[in-house]
Amino acid sequence: MKFRDVSLDAVLSAIRVLVLRARLGRRIDAGFDTRVGPGCRVVVARGGVLQLFGANLSRSVTIEVSQDAVLTVGRTFVGPGSILSGREHISIGHGGQIADYVTVRDHDHLHNSDHPLSELDFTARPIVIGDDVWLASKVTVVSGVCIGDHGFCAAGAVVTRDVGAWERVGGVPARPLRQAGTEA
Repeated sequence: MKFRDVSLDAVLSAIRVLVLRARLGRRIDAGFDTRVGPGCRVVVARGGVLQLFGANLSRSVTIEVSQDAVLTVGRTFVGPGSILSGREHISIGHGGQIADYVTVRDHDHLHNSDHPLSELDFTARPIVIGDDVWLASKVTVVSGVCIGDHGFCAAGAVVTRDVGAWERVGGVPARPLRQAGTEA
């Protein structure tokens, strides 16, 4: 490959990867097969680990990894304005598509008689998103959810339960969608 065959976007992405690796050190594992778009915000606390294995982060993606948390993204496209926030563990497989303004958080605010909101305490449970998963625009995935390989979540869905392989869900909260050609 010759230099003139390399796009400006690829060069700028490689520079962004280098800057992240220099700033985060051992807290990030990202090769040059990872694409990082402009305006991305990446924060990894000490003790946290971010692994980007060929991920394609569009513009203005926010990634937050707390202390002792692990967030892994395979060869998946992450659309503009999306937020991936891990306090324990988030794993996203290969070949998926995450549309714009999707939120994936493995934690919730803890709010009960022993924990007032002013204490800002959290509870966290891992999220696993399989290979070839489609999360349409403005989907929210909450803590403890597993989405099986080839799963589909329709636009605006709030995914509060596991989604099986090849399953299609939509709505608030997300429920299975009727398949085309099936009876009511």
